Amino acid sequence: RLLLEALTHPSYCTADRSFWVCEGGSCIQAKNYQRLEMLGDAIIGYIVSCIVFLLKEEFQVNNSGGMTEVVSWCVSNSTFAAVAVRKLELE
Repeated sequence: RLLLEALTHPSYCTADRSFWVCEGGSCIQAKNYQRLEMLGDAIIGYIVSCIVFLLKEEFQVNNSGGMTEVVSWCVSNSTFAAVAVRKLELE
């Protein structure tokens, strides 16, 4: 079920085009990946927050505002994209 949910785009689950998943005699309407995406974002944010907190001297921040800025920068889409481009040598 989770795999199907993770691979289902929100535009596929509309009122006129939904599908059901049946397992063990019970059926439920399939969901899209947005719920899992939110959970994944929260987990990544938590892990990065812990790393920044533990290594705050390395990031040269001493207050919560500075740590929040570092975490926000680390988990931003543009930062992830830049790292992906560099690691995959797409430049």
